[in-house]
Amino acid sequence: MIARITGVGLVTPLGPDAATVWARLAAGAGACAPDPELAALPCHLSARAAEVPLHPWLLRRKDRKLLSRAAELALAAAGPALGAWAGQREALGLFVGVGREPPDTGSAEPALAASCVGGHLDPSALAGPGRALYPPLLPLLTLPNLVLSHVSINLGIRGPNGTVAGEAAAGLGALAEAAFAVAEGSCPAALAGGADSRIDFGSARDLYRLGRAGPARVPAEGAVFLLVEPPGSARAALATIVAIRRGPSREPRAPAHRALTGDLGAADGLLDLALAVLGGRSGTVVADDDEGARIEVDLAPPPPGGRDTLRRLLERGEPS
Repeated sequence: MIARITGVGLVTPLGPDAATVWARLAAGAGACAPDPELAALPCHLSARAAEVPLHPWLLRRKDRKLLSRAAELALAAAGPALGAWAGQREALGLFVGVGREPPDTGSAEPALAASCVGGHLDPSALAGPGRALYPPLLPLLTLPNLVLSHVSINLGIRGPNGTVAGEAAAGLGALAEAAFAVAEGSCPAALAGGADSRIDFGSARDLYRLGRAGPARVPAEGAVFLLVEPPGSARAALATIVAIRRGPSREPRAPAHRALTGDLGAADGLLDLALAVLGGRSGTVVADDDEGARIEVDLAPPPPGGRDTLRRLLERGEPS
């Protein structure tokens, strides 16, 4: 036994909480739909998550403009996963899997135009008028490690941390880091999550160019977070992590949920695991991704008192 999973929070195109997502999956209700913003692409489907209320977790309302879409989704999932955990957040670990760096959606175009002379990038113009027009907040919306930073700042988490960048296995990679940190005693508990948004035109276009999008692999967005605690935790567990293995990717397999939720990128493998936890299932959850990573997580059944997982999770309550 490596660690126990004691909290779950998720935001997907199927809904903003575990109960809604579970109900829609059971009903076979898909979220993939035509997206006018992607009309110029070979397939104009996407799976968008609804706008998420961040007021329970965001320290200052005005700071929302600093959050990328992936950071919004991450905060909305991390808050419920942490729930009423009563430990010291100064020591709590935080590990997050994220996808490709999101492209600029056009806000830097004036700076680029001002930096060109005769159709070529000019260093002097770049350092002068180009620099003056560059949006100061743009790096805060594109750097991948800032997803973790925003969760850390708003939830007051100051313990060991790390960002895993990649595709479907990135979220499970973050879970592996969190579980090992807890098992080694580096922190009393850790939040592990995956967050990604692949539905803006630039991101979806890049996926098509890489051969990673189409009718059977619809660009989507979402976030999944789990709270991981040591085996001796006094809190009732939702599931037990028995073993974690990493290695090179084999032939990638599409998770069953992808037909309904679309491809959640860095959160895809972690959603597969969260659904196993919510359903009280044991066995091995595997994520192979296009970046060559493979993560396998062995789950054991919940210990006595840890069954009826979804019902117990909802009974704990989540701020709204």
